[in-house]
Amino acid sequence: MKIPVFIAMLISTYLCSAQELFVFSEPASTRPAKSVAFNLTARFPYNKSNTHFYNRYVPQVVVGVSKKLMVNMGAAFSNYYRANKLQFDGARVYMKYRFLSNDDVHRHFRLAAFAEGGFTANQYLYDEMSLDGDNNGVRGGLIATQLINRFALSGTAYFLRIFTKDDANHHSVLDHSLQMIGYSFSGGFLLLPKEYVDYKQMNLNLYLELLGSKCVDNNLYFIDIAPALQLIFNSNTKINIGGRFQLRGNMARVGRGAVEVGVERTILNFWK
Repeated sequence: MKIPVFIAMLISTYLCSAQELFVFSEPASTRPAKSVAFNLTARFPYNKSNTHFYNRYVPQVVVGVSKKLMVNMGAAFSNYYRANKLQFDGARVYMKYRFLSNDDVHRHFRLAAFAEGGFTANQYLYDEMSLDGDNNGVRGGLIATQLINRFALSGTAYFLRIFTKDDANHHSVLDHSLQMIGYSFSGGFLLLPKEYVDYKQMNLNLYLELLGSKCVDNNLYFIDIAPALQLIFNSNTKINIGGRFQLRGNMARVGRGAVEVGVERTILNFWK
């Protein structure tokens, strides 16, 4: 009886909610308890004025601590700050707790809270703030996700506060904001398979996300649109391919658009 139960668990945890494994944002759902995932994401931002091939690589480990709590630990390496050299940018820790779950057959509604902290080895350079190796800071927010059959909708709102060695100088002289509010609206659709008969079936998910942020201390902002597709093999290996395109904005960013490619391998029942 162990094998059928294991297969059923694989299908329920990966296939039935695959369309909410968003590429550019997190859903309110958490990873399966006692699971560990190893993830590597490559980002290639671009601007019309770029004279160098900018690239960043983000390895991560994602741990499903329990059915309600997950922890994500990652680092970042890029040539964003030294165009001719790939270097260590920083590291981050992300925690998400799902505090509400209203589940039914082929549908659910979930709410989660998250907190994140990060540090960087770089100077505060770009107007756009992030904890992916660009700034020292903390971030916290809420996520709501609704799944109905093959379609998932999710919304996120957060507040980000960064810290520098000279906050007054960044704020008054360089006109750098130290606080930012952000949001995302994400939709996902499970295109394939049309019907599940085996957990080894390939999944194809399509995504469209709207990502935005606004500085609190000045009038800088951006709004991006981000289409993506995702392939899942054997219910445990995921490949993401997506792009971000700025619709509107006035921030100085390393790129007003980016291509992102990622691969992730998940191991269920990593410990007993």
